[in-house]
Amino acid sequence: MSVKAGERGIIPNWIKENDWSAESRILWANTIMATSPRDWSCNIETLKHPDPELWALWCLITSDTKEEALESWWNFCDENS
Repeated sequence: MSVKAGERGIIPNWIKENDWSAESRILWANTIMATSPRDWSCNIETLKHPDPELWALWCLITSDTKEEALESWWNFCDENS
């Protein structure tokens, strides 16, 4: 699984297939991190470019609803595509 910035109107599977329960959100965050080739132990503050994986995790952690996550994700995509 790879997380890439798309465009408004395209719903990523980590939002579409998620029932947005706490358990589901944790499972999707785990899936994103486990399938990523990145080293999650590095200091993310050193990243100077938009990072779709980090933004997806941010949406999963901070959005209370699927709709809120989707709007946040599309805003990220609009700014970085």
